[in-house]
Amino acid sequence: MKLLIVDDSKAMQAIVRRGLTKFEHVTFSIKKASNGKDALAVIDEWHPDIILSDWHMPHMSGLELLAVIRKRELPIKVGLVTTERNEGRIKKAIKLGAEFVLAKPFDDESLHKAIIPLIKVKANNGFVLPKLNRLQQTLNRSLSVEVTLTSGAPQQVSSELLPCIVGLFEDGLTNKIRSIAVLNLQAACILGGIKSELAKGEIDKMLAEKRISKEALEGGKKALSDCAAAFTIPGSKRNLTFKNMILLADDLQKVEALFNKPDEQRLDLSCQSADLQSGSITIIAS
Repeated sequence: MKLLIVDDSKAMQAIVRRGLTKFEHVTFSIKKASNGKDALAVIDEWHPDIILSDWHMPHMSGLELLAVIRKRELPIKVGLVTTERNEGRIKKAIKLGAEFVLAKPFDDESLHKAIIPLIKVKANNGFVLPKLNRLQQTLNRSLSVEVTLTSGAPQQVSSELLPCIVGLFEDGLTNKIRSIAVLNLQAACILGGIKSELAKGEIDKMLAEKRISKEALEGGKKALSDCAAAFTIPGSKRNLTFKNMILLADDLQKVEALFNKPDEQRLDLSCQSADLQSGSITIIAS
């Protein structure tokens, strides 16, 4: 897999490269560029799969580079590795299509966790997992309040995960379930509450009481249905369709069975909106 490091600091180029050599999931072929303008020349000639770019650089910034890549509709995953801390600017980068924004300084583990979702889409052997930026865009078209999705830690299977929401997505031609979304209570209340236009106080009350109302459940169902447009079947232009949503209140064994999948068949996300609690979403290719 081809990966381009874009940074005006030679020292940072070396740090990122060294971290990538310790990545166990795939071996990268790596090239480097000192700014966005130089990166475009490498892109035209070399066609990388992934770009890890600094934000603030002379001649062309990482954000400007990302904008050009998206305008050209190039099939390149772009992550920003930066000292940028402004929340508004970071949200703008995610909206523009950045897969993640990783703050400097960082350790190898943080870098590896950020990269894992980027390699899943490339090597998922036909599994249907959505691209993070497309899922983000699809979700926010559905909701009246902005929700931010970022790569997150894998959800732990324990009684604390219950109750949770399970959304089923199927191939409309074969009626076969191809992807499953598992939302913990926080994520379910965020999406369902916003879609149902519930007040923040009502959402906070559901979370405090560890329950989800019928109204929020219906809202969650509609939000998941809208998200089906982000699930594209590999090798085709068809999307999955939303089939059903299930509330799992006490069946921990069923949740364990769902989560018993290798890394390349799952996408773990953190879900955040305004001052609500953050939630977790795991999408599993079946």
